[in-house]
Amino acid sequence: MGSTWLDSTYKGIHLDFHTPEFLDEAIVNFDPDRWVETFLLSNAQYVNLFAKCHHGNSYYNTEAGHKHAGLETDMLAELVPRLKAAGVRVVAYYSTNTDCRAAEDHPDWEQVDDAGNPILLSSGWKNVCFNSPYLEELMLPQLREITEGYDIDGYWLDMVLVMPGGCFCLYCRLLFEQQYGRPLTPKDKDAEAFRVWTVQQAIRRSRNLVRSIKPEALITANGGGTIGDHDRLTTLCRRRGEGILDYSCVEEQPGFSGDYFYTGYQSRYTRRLNRPLELINVRFVRGWGEWTAKPLPQMLYEASIMLAVGHRVTLGDQAYPNGTLDTAVYRRFAKVFDYLGERRPFVAETEPVVDTAILFTDGLSPQLRGADAVCRELHLQHDQIDESELEHLSRYQLLILPETGQLASESIERIRRFAESGGHVVVTGSAALDNDLTSLTGLVHEGHRDFDIGYFPADVLADPGLPLLVTAPPHQVRPLSAQVVWPLQLPSCKHAPGKIVTHFYPNPGPLDRQPAASMNTVGAGKVFYLAFDLFRAYWQHNHWWLKAIIRALIAKGGFRPLVKLDADGTVHTALHRRGDEIFLHLICFQSGLATAGGYPSIEHMPQLRDVEVQLQYEGDEVATFLEPGCRPVNMERKDGYLHAKLPLLRLYEVLRVCRA
Repeated sequence: MGSTWLDSTYKGIHLDFHTPEFLDEAIVNFDPDRWVETFLLSNAQYVNLFAKCHHGNSYYNTEAGHKHAGLETDMLAELVPRLKAAGVRVVAYYSTNTDCRAAEDHPDWEQVDDAGNPILLSSGWKNVCFNSPYLEELMLPQLREITEGYDIDGYWLDMVLVMPGGCFCLYCRLLFEQQYGRPLTPKDKDAEAFRVWTVQQAIRRSRNLVRSIKPEALITANGGGTIGDHDRLTTLCRRRGEGILDYSCVEEQPGFSGDYFYTGYQSRYTRRLNRPLELINVRFVRGWGEWTAKPLPQMLYEASIMLAVGHRVTLGDQAYPNGTLDTAVYRRFAKVFDYLGERRPFVAETEPVVDTAILFTDGLSPQLRGADAVCRELHLQHDQIDESELEHLSRYQLLILPETGQLASESIERIRRFAESGGHVVVTGSAALDNDLTSLTGLVHEGHRDFDIGYFPADVLADPGLPLLVTAPPHQVRPLSAQVVWPLQLPSCKHAPGKIVTHFYPNPGPLDRQPAASMNTVGAGKVFYLAFDLFRAYWQHNHWWLKAIIRALIAKGGFRPLVKLDADGTVHTALHRRGDEIFLHLICFQSGLATAGGYPSIEHMPQLRDVEVQLQYEGDEVATFLEPGCRPVNMERKDGYLHAKLPLLRLYEVLRVCRA
């Protein structure tokens, strides 16, 4: 479509309004003038505004569907012209498969399991099937009504999904048998492909309909661009949305997973798409439907990462069922957007600069989460890639295979060519069990050792200078061409009834002949192997020395990262380039204490002092500044890096380097 309005915007609001009819207060206090006044307090450039919710209630005058009984007016008709007149873009929210009213009025439309039982979301929402008459009789007619009747700029389609295990409604069974010539069963080899086709064809038809009426309208779907399917739902994740969606939309809420690593996690995969990316977070602590608010410093921190990694930030709110908004929320949104606005010039029209790729076969696995966390804490500038992107490995210097599952032989060959050309490769644990990587690692993998844990010997790290525990079974390997970097240290015994050393694990025992870490020369490159599922262990136990082991190992092979920072775990970095300028985004992280109830809050604006930065930059004469504010920074060149000590680093600063 070329350039669109989305390319010039970066701050939006997503307004949830799932409102049941059984509440006496439902929508009785809706005031469109007040809503618009409140929206405008935020200085947002676009808003996702409800047309139909999970309850199946519509918020406009519809003939095809059911208008909310408590809504006396037409919400879209009242709000869209006012917002557009104020220069705010309006995207219509439409709940697709999740529609309780449609499921109750038409039980044959509902998604059911193989036994014919309705499949509900955990919160109790009911879901209909695209292969039922729902698409023809309700969804497409409503999209036509909205597109023809209101000056909207696009659609935000939610709950585009097939429930876990697949739908086995009458219509799915009939359609599958027509397409494949056999009955639909849960374990059929084509069942998943059929589910993917179901969501793809429905959104493709919706997009074609909308575009036939309004060619400039943009279409996205919630999760369109995610790294994989959550909770075994079949959705339009990244690859499935190609050619169907106009932009990607990913929720990166810490409340989803209870950790701050989740903000920026999905987008390091999704940003590889050649189209805009919308990242969504919320003002709620845990997520949608919780009437809470995060502290302002926490909202600033999360939004800063979203801007630095994905460029476009949408903040989520929820209107009260009585039809009112809380002005305090929108004043807080304004503070967030104003803060981002000062830093937006240093990310707009830039490209990420990366040195590392993490290859995955399961986008939601603990080992991928662990590898992402290690790269962030070591300040490696990384992407997360799947096998289809291995043809583009030349843009990276380091490739990590974090307990990766089975790979195609063509993928292994591409990795080998990457190493031969001078690339560095880190392979951990079961990646060599599930694949024949002997030509890469220079090792023969012979299964697992008969221990639950293992150790690296005491001389691996000067700090702490002790044997280093790995809470994962060691893999048994035999070197061929690989060099032993550190030997494996076994525990003193295996815990068993009658053989318990102490509360947790047996103490370090003898050194073994096999490596815990090895290095193999492949052409001009180096391939490292660690004989544990180390990244999974890191994610599950947060043992800081495991990431330090990774740093020490790749340094032995001569890997030179683009960025070095003496602030592991306390600063999030993102490197960007625009022409001859590079921008190192530095986002400080200092959380408070947490109870058993969830992840820690950030209640005060963090500050760090005397942070040492090293940055690779070509060119002799350079000028360096801290932004915003164009504050000069003295940097010295040494060992191929620009060096500086930043006396004070606040929550979000940008180190800008350009030619003098």
